[in-house]
Amino acid sequence: MVFSLKEKAALLELAEHVKSALSSGMGVYEAVSSFTKRERSVFAFDPSSFSYHSRAYLKIQDGCDNSCGYCRTTIARGPSVWLDAEEVVSRARRLEMQGFHEIMLTGVNLTNYDHSGEGLGGLVEKLLAALGPDIRIRLSSMEPDHVDDRLLETFRDPRLQPHFHIPIQSASPRVLDIIGRKYSIEHVSYIIGKLREYKEDPFIACDIIAGLPGEGEEEFMETYEFIRRHRFAALHVFPYSPRPNTALYGSPLKIEERVRDERALRLRQLSEEMGREYLERQLGRECEILVEGKSLSEGTTGNYIKARIANEKGLPLVEGGLYRGVFTSVRPPVVSLL
Repeated sequence: MVFSLKEKAALLELAEHVKSALSSGMGVYEAVSSFTKRERSVFAFDPSSFSYHSRAYLKIQDGCDNSCGYCRTTIARGPSVWLDAEEVVSRARRLEMQGFHEIMLTGVNLTNYDHSGEGLGGLVEKLLAALGPDIRIRLSSMEPDHVDDRLLETFRDPRLQPHFHIPIQSASPRVLDIIGRKYSIEHVSYIIGKLREYKEDPFIACDIIAGLPGEGEEEFMETYEFIRRHRFAALHVFPYSPRPNTALYGSPLKIEERVRDERALRLRQLSEEMGREYLERQLGRECEILVEGKSLSEGTTGNYIKARIANEKGLPLVEGGLYRGVFTSVRPPVVSLL
């Protein structure tokens, strides 16, 4: 049997469906076939039904409306769809009652959420109003085009974690125009400025694609200097690879692969330098850490640093619990509980 991307969220229900069908006298093939004929939603998976993670991943959006010139996401996943805001709040409250202390909102293009209505900012406002003070909210990724002041203002709340990922792809206005990205690099700078205004030294990462069509040395240096100036904590660097059925497939503006790979290497080296800087700044700082793993010896801080937990006082710890600590080492990261 072959299942589409839209059906994969329901695969967790397959075993129970087959068990029930077999007990009613169906054969295995007939049982599985009947499962494929059921109507289902891309949001069928409800994380409150499962508890094998310390944090909960709550999918609220799927698909994308952007159709960027290098990307097959809209082709593969279809247009943007989202879970109704009241259902999002309901699922989040169930997770809170189940004992989770952190919820990560996920989606293919998260900031596309209800972009014709109240947007992601309106949803986050509803979540903050409905949830208690001891739960952390994290966003998986933020495409810049729909990051508005309403969403940015919600980041003043301490429950929104100081960890952000922004797919920039290029900081050259010419390249952004060629690839069909729907924002200006000035808007990206504005977003970064607000994140740093509302959060103390947040972890800000970005996606960059090296060697996009039309990226000459001047355009590459615009991107490189933009990144160097803004001192991102991490870069996710991808060498451009043409995708069939996209607008830029076969483009005459394609960059030589040797040049593309050299640029990707330079960006990764810059990422390592900035990442070391960011870690060094954490030494001696207080933080909040979410305990992860059955050994209770590791966790993730609010700014998404994976750290070993030093529990010198022998505090009683629980998996998924939140604790205060201070960075006593950053090579490797160690948080001593207070």
